Amino acid sequence: MMQILRTLLKDKKIRYGGYAAIITLCVLGGLVFANLLIQQFPLEIDLTKNKLFSLSGQTKKVLSGLQEPVNIYALYPAGKEELSIIEVLQKYEQIGKKVSLEIIDPDLNPGLVARFTSDEEKAENGSIIVEGSSRFRIIPYMELYNIRYTPQGQPQVTGMQIEPRVTQAIKYVSSGYNPKIYQLTGHGEYSLEEYGILSILESESYEADNLNLLISEEVPEDASILLVASPKHQISDEELKKIYGYVDNGGRMIVMVDFIGEPSPAGASILQSYGLQIGEGFLMEKEAKRYVNSPLFIVPELQDHEITKPLQENDLNVVTPNAVSLIKTERRPRSLELTPILLTSDQAWSRTDMENSSLLRQPGDLPGPHTIAWAIERQKYNEGDPPAFRVTAMGNSIFLGPIPPYGQIKGNIDFFLNTLSWVNEGEESVTIRSKSFYRSPLQLTAFQLYLYAGIIIILIPGLLLVTGLIVWIRRRNL
Repeated sequence: MMQILRTLLKDKKIRYGGYAAIITLCVLGGLVFANLLIQQFPLEIDLTKNKLFSLSGQTKKVLSGLQEPVNIYALYPAGKEELSIIEVLQKYEQIGKKVSLEIIDPDLNPGLVARFTSDEEKAENGSIIVEGSSRFRIIPYMELYNIRYTPQGQPQVTGMQIEPRVTQAIKYVSSGYNPKIYQLTGHGEYSLEEYGILSILESESYEADNLNLLISEEVPEDASILLVASPKHQISDEELKKIYGYVDNGGRMIVMVDFIGEPSPAGASILQSYGLQIGEGFLMEKEAKRYVNSPLFIVPELQDHEITKPLQENDLNVVTPNAVSLIKTERRPRSLELTPILLTSDQAWSRTDMENSSLLRQPGDLPGPHTIAWAIERQKYNEGDPPAFRVTAMGNSIFLGPIPPYGQIKGNIDFFLNTLSWVNEGEESVTIRSKSFYRSPLQLTAFQLYLYAGIIIILIPGLLLVTGLIVWIRRRNL
C-alpha cells in the first residue's frame, strides 16, 4: 500500500492536483470560519444617499442621555411587518441601552393595545407606541412617511420620517417637555391653523396658543417662542413694550411680514428695534433656476447656517411667493449679530411701481441681491452681560401655506421647523428631519456621453482583446 502511494506521489499531475485540492479545502475552510466570525458582529453599512437606515448623532445623544427605560411597541399582525420600519427601530434598541423593542400582534395582545386606547386616540395596525415611565405617545402609521398628493389627488410617498417622529416621542416620554408657541393676535395676523401646519407642529411636540397683549399684562412665562405672523394693523406702543421686555429678558421670537400693498406694513417697528427695515415693494427674480412658474415665486439661495444645513443636506429648496426684502439699518445695537439665511440672486430686483405689471426688470426697480430672511442673535459672554436671545425675521409668511399647484412644500415646512428649533435653542429641541426618497436624475453633457460611450464600447473591450492576444501569443511560444 505504501509502495503504491509512493508511486502515485512521484506522478507530477497527482502531486500538484493534491496540493491544489488541499489549498482549495483550506481556502473554503477559511471562508466558512471568516463568515461565522463576521456573523458574531453587527457589521452593517448604510449605502443609501440620505442614510435612510441610520440614526443621526442627535438621536444617539438622546438615547445615551436616557435615565429611565423606554419601551417601543410596533403593532403589526404576524407576517405583515414593515421591514424598512422595523430595521430603523432595531437601531434604537441596539444603540440605546435603556430602549427595548417589541413587535406586537394587536389581535393576539388586545390587553396591551387597550392600555393605550382612549376616546381621542387609538393605536391601530402599523402604529408605533413609545412608552416611558409615566407617559406614552402613539405615532400613527401615516406619520411615518412623507406623503404628497398629485394634482389628480393620488398619494405619493416621498420620504421617511421614522427617526424624527420616534426620537421626538422618546424625548417627550422621558422629559415631558413640549415647547409652547404663543401666536400674537389682535392685528390681523395669520394663524398656524390658517397655514394648515398646526398638526405638523403638534407631531413635533410643539403646543400653540393665542396671545392678545392688549388683554395680557405680559408674555406668559411658559412661552418658548413668540410668533408674530404678518400683522396687518398697527401694534400699539404698550404692546411693543411688552414684546421688547420679553425678548430682552432672554425670550425667543419669530417675526414674519408680507407685502400688503404698502412700503411699510405693520411689524416694521418690531424689526427696526433689531436692526432691520422692510424694503420697498416686492421681489422678483430673473435667474431661471431661482424661481418656479413666475419671477414672483422665488427660490432663494440657502446661506450657511444651522437653520439651512438640514435643507442643504437633503437637497430641499424653499419657495417664497411675493416676498419682501429685509435690509440692515445703519443704526442698530452693537450687541446684535445679524446673519442672512435666505438670499436672492444678484439678478433679482424689487418692484417699486405697483402699477407696472411687467415681469421684466424696469428702470425704477431696485437691483439685487436682496435678503429675505435673517437670524438675529444676542449672546451672553460674561456674567454681567444681559440675557441672550434669538430672533428670526422673514420677509414672507404665506410660504407656510399651500402654494398652487404644489400644495405645501416640504422645504418650506422644514425651514420653519428648523427655525423654531434654532430660536428655541434648548437641548430639548430636536432638529432631525425626514429623509427623502428623491434621487437626482443623472444628467450628462454631450461630451460626457461620448466619453463614457467610448470608454465602455471601445476602450474596455479593446484592452480585453489586446490582453487576450498577448496571453495567447506567450502561451503559444512556451
